Amino acid sequence: MNQQEPSRPAAPFRPNLNGCVAKDLRLARATEDCYQEELVSSAAYAYRSLLLENQDPILADRMDDLAVEDAEHFRMLGKLILALGSDPSVRTRICVGGEIGRFSSPLAIPAEALRREQAQIDRLQTLLGKSADRVVRSLLSYILADHSRRIPFLEDWIRRQKNEMA
Repeated sequence: MNQQEPSRPAAPFRPNLNGCVAKDLRLARATEDCYQEELVSSAAYAYRSLLLENQDPILADRMDDLAVEDAEHFRMLGKLILALGSDPSVRTRICVGGEIGRFSSPLAIPAEALRREQAQIDRLQTLLGKSADRVVRSLLSYILADHSRRIPFLEDWIRRQKNEMA
């Protein structure tokens, strides 16, 4: 019997920004909101997973995947802020308190996730417009594509829940 090793996930996208990105403190400061939101989003998806794990383990696993993805986005944006000449830790804060009350109905979880995703997409698109640097734009476009890909998933989740409630 020939046993195969389980497949490993692809290595994370970790571009080398050293020497590729010009110092730009204004862009670094503008990136801070996206950077912080990725940290909050990662924590929020992990929390959503905890809330869902007993009622829908498959969906909880998907929330865990999104939490890991956002943690990687957080890392990439931190690296970008450093390359732009700033310190990403100076203004970092995290606040997901009060989330339990928000999730009082089944539709609240995906609706809040959708709202946050749309807001992050807006932030990333604004940042894209502030830089002509191809490396910066490539990194931001990569993160933007991940967030944009989530919108149909979240909209479908909301639609399915509404149908189940009808």
